[in-house]
Order: sequence, then structure tokens, then C-alpha cells
Amino acid sequence: MKRLKNALLFSISTIQINSIILILLSLCSLSISSKSLALITHTVNIIHGNQPKVVNIEAAAKKQGFTINGVFYSANTNNLNDIQINQFDGNLKINDFIIKNYTINDLDMTTNYDDSDEDGISYRTPFSVEPTTYSWVDNNGVTIEGNDRARIIGCSSGFSMPLYLTISTKVKTYSEYGIPNESEYADITQKYKIMAEPEICYAKPYQMTLFPNYVWGSVRAILYQGRQECILSGYRDDQLIESLDDYRMHLVNGWNFDNSRNRNSICGGGYNAQVFDPINGFKASAVPHFPTTGFSGAKFQLVMTGNQNDFNYGLTQNPNNSVTIDNQGFVTLVNKPTGPVTIKATFKHDNQIAEKLYTFSLTGIWANPRGNQLYSYQQVTNLCGGESKVPSRAEMSNSPNAPLSWTAIPYSWDAFTRDIGNGLLSEWGMTSKLTYPDSNWSNNLLWFYSRDVFSDPVGIAAGYENRFSVDSWIGQIGPWITGSKLPAVCIE
Repeated sequence: MKRLKNALLFSISTIQINSIILILLSLCSLSISSKSLALITHTVNIIHGNQPKVVNIEAAAKKQGFTINGVFYSANTNNLNDIQINQFDGNLKINDFIIKNYTINDLDMTTNYDDSDEDGISYRTPFSVEPTTYSWVDNNGVTIEGNDRARIIGCSSGFSMPLYLTISTKVKTYSEYGIPNESEYADITQKYKIMAEPEICYAKPYQMTLFPNYVWGSVRAILYQGRQECILSGYRDDQLIESLDDYRMHLVNGWNFDNSRNRNSICGGGYNAQVFDPINGFKASAVPHFPTTGFSGAKFQLVMTGNQNDFNYGLTQNPNNSVTIDNQGFVTLVNKPTGPVTIKATFKHDNQIAEKLYTFSLTGIWANPRGNQLYSYQQVTNLCGGESKVPSRAEMSNSPNAPLSWTAIPYSWDAFTRDIGNGLLSEWGMTSKLTYPDSNWSNNLLWFYSRDVFSDPVGIAAGYENRFSVDSWIGQIGPWITGSKLPAVCIE
């Protein structure tokens, strides 16, 4: 009985001890789980903290800019507008705009940094900056790149204005201790609208548009068989006779030679660079303005800065309804103006830009060519209504052989010089039905009579007419064989 009692007591004690052990183990387990949970929670908070940010991006972008001739331009320096159009000298090239490379010095550790977890900025590496990129696009959406960036932005550039310059830099910021301590990239991007100062640059005769290879006459002085002579520049000195009959090569050998840009005092040719550009025509800054002469069907274009399509064209003075103008700035003379003609050009894309005006007056002759029909000098006189209505040499050409003081046989090849106010041909160039399709000039023989008397005894004895003639091809002067019939040109 005593043994049974002891066994029972031992069993109860064992159960109690096991229960105590289980309770202790449970408490330990609970304690361990709580610590683990706390550790896990702490770790999750570190991983999912907020990234720092680059802020005040708009203000930072205003520091994007460029340098021209040593001057830095940006919205931040208040010499560049980030909303309105900024005008610059039209002689600048795209490549003259030196884009600044954005750096960490353009960012502020206080105003351009933010962290919602209040982690401070890293003073060792507050920001990182990628290389600055930029692009130029014109108003038609055409990207300007490569060799086009070497062109001026102004006169006859063809760039539709305004140009859009976009400058962009990717930047990051860093916090000192936070995890993550690195921001996403922020784009510091600024756009500027750039345009050439709008202006009327040139007045370009239509002949130059149709035949750009035949703009200025190329002649030079030579000694031929002991006498003074003139020859087309493309021929050798010993080829004078050949040059007179070689009609196939006259266009090749008589125009646009580099070494004949300046007027030859004996033979003429070339152009007056003070008023004339061999690509764009007469400078709008020239005084007086081109043209001072005219004829029905004469045509020229006002060459603008940028693109011709950026402007609307109209007339503010048009006496006698003498001219018309189209949407590309081409002006066509219809009747002889009885007073000054004023043309206006208005920039389409900003009504704050003042319209540009161009005024010309015909103080010289108004020619009335009579087509391909051929006439004797007497018939021309009758057709025109008297000798006073037949042009003089100087009214048509400024060749050295054109003045009244020249009475001898002219040199074989002389030519007009492109200029203003010194003869119709010097202004309008090679003049024919081909070069001015709306006119009534001949498209065949291009010589016509002048009223100037040719009285050189040697020439008369050789059977020449007693009147000088003029060539509308190159402004050449010369007498024709007695009885010759030529196209007629009258003047008003």
C-alpha cells in the first residue's frame, strides 16, 4: 500500500514537472517570437523608406543656357525669356550658340533636395549629373543637325522661325544615411524659342532664281594683235575670233567666273558688292532701293530672314495698281508705277513683331519690249513714236562702251556690271522671255537698237549701221551691219 502511494506521488510529480517545463518552453518561445517580430518589423522599415528627391526642377532648369560671343544667356540671368520668342542677330550660326554643360554647381543642396524621411543630404556626394544634351528644331518640326548648324539663322537660311532649343540634363541626389539613399533621375529640361531678328534682306531678280549660273558677266581686257580688246573670261587670249562665233560655249565661258567679280575698267562685267550679293540679289539696305527701272513682267522676290513661309505679304502703296505680290514674296511689275511702291511683310507667328516695309521708286526708264518681231532702225523709231522713245545705251547698260562719250567701234566683248541706277540690264541681268516669262522680251535674237549715233568713219566705211545696238544677254554694245533688222525695245 505504501509502495502504491509512493508510485502515485511520483507520477503526479512527473506530470507537474512536465507541465512546468511546457509552460517555461512556451514562455521562451513567446519571448523569442516577439523579438523576431520586432527585428523583422525594424528591417522592413529600413528597406521601404522613401527615396530622396530632386526638387524645384523648374528653377533649376532656368540655369540651362548658352554663351554667344562671351555672354552667357539663360532665364536665370534674366537675359533670355523662357516663354516668349528671343531675337538674335541673323548672322549668327547655330554653332555660335555654345550650350553650357550643366554641373552640380548649378544645383543647391537646400533648395533642390528633399527627403520625406528627413534624412539629410550627403555632403560627400550631394548630386550626380549626366552630360547635358540639346536639340534644335525649326517651327516646322524639322531637326537641325550636321552641316545645317553651320548656316546662319537669318537671311535666306530657310529655317522656319522660331527655332526651338531644348537643353536637358539628368541629375540624381543622395541622402547621407537613408536606405535607399539615391533618388530617381530628374530631367532638368529647359526650352527656349530663338529666332533671327526679322527683316527684309534682299530683293532678288527672278532671272537669278531661274538661272543662278548666269548672274554676272565675266570679261577681261587683252591685247590682241597689238590692239586693246575684251574677251569672255573662259577663253584664252588667242581665242578672240573663236569666241565671237562659238555660240555653244558663250554661256559656259561668259558668266560667273570668280576672277571677274570686280568690274574691269576697260571691259566692265562683275558686280558692285556694296549693293549686290551674287546669290541673293540686291541688298535691302542699298540706297536707292532696287529697282529703279522696270518693264511689264519684271519680277523679283523679297528675301526674308528664315523661311519665306513665315511671313504674310501685302502692299501699303500701289499707285496705278502697278504691282502684285504673292505668298512667297514675289513682286511682279504690271504697269509703270506713278509713285513709290511700298511692300509690307508681317511675321505670322507673333503679332508683337512689327511689320517690315520695303519701298522702291522707278526713277529710271520703263521699257516696252516688242517681242520677237524684227525691225529696221527707222521702223523701230516709228513703232516707238519717235527717237526720244528709243532707249540710249546708258539707259540700258553700264558697259564702259555705253556712255555718249564712246563713239568708236566698241570692243568685241564688253558687259554690264550688276548695280542699281545704272541701266536696266545692270539691275535685271540677262533679260529675255526665258529669264522673265511674263514679259514681252524676245526669246530669240537679243540685240536691239539704241538711239545713240555711231559715227566712227572706219565703222561706217565697213558697212555698219549708224546706230549703236545693245545686247540684253550681257549688256554688250556694238553696231550691226547696215540694213540689219532687230527686235524693238521702246521706253516710256
